[in-house]
Amino acid sequence: ARSFEYNAGKIMEAIETAREYKVPFGLLGYSQGCANALMAESTMLSGTPPQQEEISGPNGLVCRQLLFSAANGSIHGV
Repeated sequence: ARSFEYNAGKIMEAIETAREYKVPFGLLGYSQGCANALMAESTMLSGTPPQQEEISGPNGLVCRQLLFSAANGSIHGV
């Protein structure tokens, strides 16, 4: 029961780890995890050039698996 920002930060840490190993990665979310994953992706895509490269460059994000998204019941969307 942490904030979107906290959970997104942890996801971004995991992405940085995957990038250290130079392996592609996917985002997997269930319910509130979907919102957290989308927040992390959005933050990185709108961030600094190195953050953008981490998610969209070679060996970056290759898939999303979002199951039972909480998007309709979350306050994260406008």
